[in-house]
Amino acid sequence: MKKFTLVMLVVVVIATISVAFAQQAHDRNLPPNVPPNPHWTITKWGDLPAGMDWSTLKEVHSVGYDPNGKGSILVLVTGPNPSDPPVWVFGLDGKFQKAWGANLFGGPHSVNVDRFGYIWITDNIDNIVRKFTEDGKLLMTLGKRGVAGDNASQDSFDGPSDVVVAPNGDFFITDGYRNSRIVKFDKNGKFLMIIGGTKGNAIGQFNLPHKIVLDSKGELVVADRVNQRIQFWTQDGKFIKQWTDLGLIFPSGLWIMPDDTLYISDTDGRSVKIVKDDKIIDQFGGFDGSRPHQITMDKNGAFYISDGPGKLVKKVTRTPS
Repeated sequence: MKKFTLVMLVVVVIATISVAFAQQAHDRNLPPNVPPNPHWTITKWGDLPAGMDWSTLKEVHSVGYDPNGKGSILVLVTGPNPSDPPVWVFGLDGKFQKAWGANLFGGPHSVNVDRFGYIWITDNIDNIVRKFTEDGKLLMTLGKRGVAGDNASQDSFDGPSDVVVAPNGDFFITDGYRNSRIVKFDKNGKFLMIIGGTKGNAIGQFNLPHKIVLDSKGELVVADRVNQRIQFWTQDGKFIKQWTDLGLIFPSGLWIMPDDTLYISDTDGRSVKIVKDDKIIDQFGGFDGSRPHQITMDKNGAFYISDGPGKLVKKVTRTPS
């Protein structure tokens, strides 16, 4: 009995240590790492018609700006019922316009509008990535619904989180919730290569590559979330550089400007950091408990940030001088 008790005690201690280390990288109770900034105003956003309520949602996953869709903001949600459409479309005035995409996703995660006007949605539960027209017509499905592929798979994913499309139509999928890689395809969905593929914090390894964008030089910019870093890669898989000294806690969303100014939403830091030429040039908190997940920007320079557990979207504008 004493031997059994000792073994159980060791198991409990190991489990406790493991949880503690995990919480260092992802702790919902951490205080904001950046204070409010008087140069930025943050407000709750999105007006719903009668019979719809943000509070009834299970989660608000992502936001994306569609410059071709009459200035629309796309919000990706999980509704209270399995058959509820997950794609909500709003005008820039914040008024709800329509919803679509019912019964297509088990765990919608990110929504992006590419440079050609197509909408990409990842599903990190059903392990699929889908491409749509702006009116919701399905054009392409990658992955096998409900099937988990390993880090070497060319046609299956395990936890895909984001997509970015290059000028030539090649696209890159961060496959990071359970795998640890970026997968490259040509414009027709033909597999080309894998970047990474091993979980860890060394160069060439990832621990939840969560968001990916392209800079003006065509470099891949990746939020390697649990590793608390931003990495830069060539499109053929060569490492360029990384930022590890930005004080990020759980970097989740990225938005990049034409001049390569990068906006980073930090979920557990409850803040946004703005980086230019490898240096933080501005930052702001003041989200009142919200945890900024994904970030997008409209044509007027306003930002929209999704808070999953908070079941809301917040709009961020620069405060007039």
